[in-house]
Amino acid sequence: IHVISVNAMIPYTAVSYMRGDTTSTQEILLDGKFFSVRSNLFDFLVIFSKGGYDDLFWIDALCMNQGNIVERNHQVNLMGQILSTAEHVFVRLG
Repeated sequence: IHVISVNAMIPYTAVSYMRGDTTSTQEILLDGKFFSVRSNLFDFLVIFSKGGYDDLFWIDALCMNQGNIVERNHQVNLMGQILSTAEHVFVRLG
C-alpha cells in the first residue's frame, strides 16, 4: 500500500467494478495483514496477478476506509478527479 497524493502525477490504473454479493468474500494479504474483499474483486485481483502487471492500482474498496463515513465521503467527492487522471481505467461489470 502506498499513500500517494491525487496530484502526484504518478501513473496508476483505476479499477471500477460492481460491488457484488456482500456475503461472498475472500481473504487477501495486503501490506502484511489479511483483508476481506468481495469475491468479484478477489477474482479481478487473481486475473491481474497472473498477467504480470506491476501497475499501481486505485481500487476504492482498498483505497478508502469504508468504515469511516467522513473519509469515504471525501474520497467519493474526488472520484471524478481520480478516474480522469488515471492512466487507465478498468471496468469490470461481472
